[in-house]
Amino acid sequence: MNPSFFLCAAYFILGLIAGSFFNVCIYRMPRGLSILKPRSHCPECNSGISWYDNIPLISYIFLKGKCRKCGKRIKSLYFIVEFLTAVLFLSAYLCSDSVPETIFKIVLFSVLIIASFIDIQHFIIPDESSAAGFVFALFMSVLFPYLHGRDIWYLGLSDSLMGAFAGFSALGFVSFAGSRILKKEAMGFGDVKFIAVIGAFVGWELALFTIMMASLIGAVLSGSFMLLKNRNLKGRIPFGPYLALGAVIAVLWGQDLMNWYLYDILRYG
Repeated sequence: MNPSFFLCAAYFILGLIAGSFFNVCIYRMPRGLSILKPRSHCPECNSGISWYDNIPLISYIFLKGKCRKCGKRIKSLYFIVEFLTAVLFLSAYLCSDSVPETIFKIVLFSVLIIASFIDIQHFIIPDESSAAGFVFALFMSVLFPYLHGRDIWYLGLSDSLMGAFAGFSALGFVSFAGSRILKKEAMGFGDVKFIAVIGAFVGWELALFTIMMASLIGAVLSGSFMLLKNRNLKGRIPFGPYLALGAVIAVLWGQDLMNWYLYDILRYG
């Protein structure tokens, strides 16, 4: 699609609105609370948040990151989630050739954001987000097989299922082998299910690429953080956010990076 300023602005604003809702999901889902009721409120003083204090990004800046009622600090996480969601929604539009492809990527990015920020805070990836994402990926793969480069519905479905199986098997093997070697759980099963969902969206090649990128990013960032900040964090850093970051790279630049490596590096040295 040829990008237009109006649509770029629309997807960015849509991302801001969605990010505000994702903050609700990130806070309430791990606590077993409804994401629909009650209305948004301050987690410190429990007072309801007025609509003019709930405008994505703008309200946070205007209130200087504090609750209007009690004055307690609002986590910068809320601002980060809203801005990141807006950027990813805009990226999904700019890197797509059709509306279904844009929606496909937007839903994947939504699952990645919710799962990642819950994992960062609670070391869990909710099955609800994984299951919903998986079903959506299969449905879209059947309805629009060209999302996987296919022209027949059952080929699109098979590619989606193959991606889920490849990601699940590869990371499942790493988890099993690591647990046997370390004599303790090396990786939560939520991460294995998470990569299966990602694989259902991106296919088997990019699922394996996601695992490779996540491992590389995790090794570099975790090692650097433990070296510079806190050596006691070893083994307590969730892998889900690294998978999510790897998936974003795979969706936006994965095919180009693989082509560059396979054809320019291996072929010509």
